[in-house]
Order: sequence, then C-alpha cells, then structure tokens
Amino acid sequence: MRLLHYDGDGNLSLTEFFESDRPKYAILSHRWETEEYTFNDLREGVGWDKAGNEKVRRCEVQARKDGLEYFWAINSMYEWYKQSTFCYADLSDVNVEFFSEDCRASLWFKRGWTLQELIAPETVHVFDMAWDELGSRTDLCEVIASTTSISKNVLRYPSRLPSYSVAQRMSWAADRETTREEDAAYSLLGIFQTHMALFYGERMGAFTRLQEEIIKRSTDDSILAWGLDTQPSNTMDIPEYVAKGSKRPWTIRGLLAASPADFKNCGMVRYDVNPSSAYTMSNFGLEIQLSCASDGNRSVQNTGEQVADESEQGLTTHTSGIGLLQCTGSKGTELFGIHLSNFRDGNRCDRLLSPSEAATVLVNA
Repeated sequence: MRLLHYDGDGNLSLTEFFESDRPKYAILSHRWETEEYTFNDLREGVGWDKAGNEKVRRCEVQARKDGLEYFWAINSMYEWYKQSTFCYADLSDVNVEFFSEDCRASLWFKRGWTLQELIAPETVHVFDMAWDELGSRTDLCEVIASTTSISKNVLRYPSRLPSYSVAQRMSWAADRETTREEDAAYSLLGIFQTHMALFYGERMGAFTRLQEEIIKRSTDDSILAWGLDTQPSNTMDIPEYVAKGSKRPWTIRGLLAASPADFKNCGMVRYDVNPSSAYTMSNFGLEIQLSCASDGNRSVQNTGEQVADESEQGLTTHTSGIGLLQCTGSKGTELFGIHLSNFRDGNRCDRLLSPSEAATVLVNA
C-alpha cells in the first residue's frame, strides 16, 4: 500500500510498502467538497493551494501528535481504514458549541463512503470544523447510533459486524447519498466483505451485482426482506387482481432490491443462524425454496387466486402467495414473508409490490 509522509522541510511524499513491512499509520475520513486535493495532484506536484489541502495538513499534524509518521488522506478503501491505527473523522459542518444539533445534521453522516470509514477502523477520533476533537467513536456512541441507526454494539466493537444480517447492514446505508450511482454499491463492498470489479456507467446495475455477489457467499434470507411494511399483516390478505384493461394497483418487481433505500425499515431483521436451504443465482434468476404461509387448513399459495397479466402472447395466468423468509426480528418470534405471483407451471415467480410499495410483510409480531 502507499502512504503519505511529510519530510522535515514540509514536503509531501508518497511511500509504498508491502504488507509485511507496513508501518502504523493514521487515516482521514471526510466529505469530498470543491477543491479537494487528489492523488493526481500529489503525483504531478500541483494543487498545493487547493482548499482541500488543509485537511491533509491537519491529518498530518494530528498523526504526529499521536506518534505516527505516516498517514493517508486521499481516497477510500475499507481495508486501509480497518488496518489504520487511528482514523480522524473531519465533520467540517459541526461547531463544538452546538455539537448536539450540528452533529445530527452533519452531512458526514449522509455520505455513502463514510459508513465504512466509521465502522472499519479500530479507533475513530471525531473533529469539528476548527479541528477541535469532539471525542472518540466510543465516547460519542449514543449520539452516533441515534443519528445513523447503526448498532451501538458495532460502534463499540467493529469486529462484530459480520454477526449482523444483510438487511440490517443495508439499512444503515438507506439514507446515505453518493455522487455517482454506482458508489451506492461500491461503498458497501467492505461492509459485506465482498469483492467485485468496479464499472462506472452501469448505474444501479452495480447494486444488483453487489447483491448477487453477497448471495454467492451467504444463505441469509434477509437480503430479500427489503421494502418491509413494519405493521403486522393478515397472512390471508392476498392482493386482489383484475383482468386486462382494468386498474391494477399492485406491481411486479424483481426479487432483488433496487437500491439501499429499499432496506430503510429493515434494521430489526435478523438472519436465521441455521438456514435449512441454500439458494443460487443463474441466468434464469434466483433459485430458492421458500415455505408458504398457511391459515392452518390450506396453503395461501394454493388459494387459486388468478392474476391476469399482459404479455406478447396475450394473457398469462398466475396465482399469488406469501413466501416465508428464514429470518426473524428483535424479539426472535417475528416471521417475515414476501408476496409472490406464481406462474401456473410452478417453476417461476415474480415479486409483488403493494400499492404502499411494501414488498415484505411482517406476518406475525
């Protein structure tokens, strides 16, 4: 990896290290604004007068105070944050005198990339606009948790991140924004300990690829629990459909979410530690076995409700049902299900989105 270093004359240089000889270092977390100092600026020896260079200087000074000779402050990689000795979070829109109000409104907590920068490091120190220290991540655990909905357990013990479900981790990113659409996915790679190629131009196709990569390495059904309606639902409340040419308030969606925002209400969804079946992605879609909700006498999947849908061949007949996910809630007794429209051959299903845009229901509380 490459690290920054200021020599005795105040000149900034770049030093490359192998993993075996990597020194201790500090790293900066901040929001990218106008006139940021970039890697190209460093390589070409320009950009010293940019406003963003002040952040680099502050990071270097703080690193020296903490007894560190090397630091990094230019781009974001999960492993670099995880391996750092200290991470300095620059909340440039927070004034220490109005900490409580400013902290909750800080745009640093709204940026997609700062989620991994907050969680990955072992130690995070938070600074305000004047570079006055507000406290450590542990010191500020309560206010950070209430602002971000991230578990206090994770904020105190980052190594426990893998014990949280896909849905829970996605929910922490639901309200965050990125300049590029693709970064909504790429900024989460470290959070899910996943690797994939970065292609700018595919837009939200990147988030679909991220979910597919997660599925390859996981049997956590909570990845399908997006679009959760947190109000308990009657399992027999199956959507009503009407024939071709009439209004149909329910819509068909793919099984996977469109963006992290779809997981907004999923902070309570926990995965089943003993899943009974695996699932795979193929060119036909997601292959998964789900149990069906029942009223005690009959399967909802077999209510025989018909759906008339247009296709190039005319009308295609469907039946609807609720597929049960192998995940639960904070009580440990909750049951979640997804509305499915099942083709008559029984081999393929579409996911249904309710008029209120709910794709997952809390079957029982």
